[in-house]
Amino acid sequence: MQVRHGLTSHGFAINITREPHPWFEQVIACGLADVKAASVQSVREKLDGRPPSVDMREEKRLLASMHGRAYGKEMREMGEEDGEIWEAVQITEEIAAKAGEWPERPSSG
Repeated sequence: MQVRHGLTSHGFAINITREPHPWFEQVIACGLADVKAASVQSVREKLDGRPPSVDMREEKRLLASMHGRAYGKEMREMGEEDGEIWEAVQITEEIAAKAGEWPERPSSG
């Protein structure tokens, strides 16, 4: 959560795939040592008993829809008409693409 110029903003993150788990295993979130990160994929696997395939576009769509309902707002995909925010996202995505793939696991040292 952030407070700047009397305005509050917040965000959230949700893991769709199991990919980030090795990274989050290094974190003790909110000082809760017995709490571990999960993902949509890992929860579905526990419920279904088999590894599920995950469609990122569909998961994003469902998440946006649920978020919009929770806040009583219509959600839409961002596009060029969003000006400075769109440009900042494009620059960030270019930087990420140039950085290459993430290592599978954090280094131990």
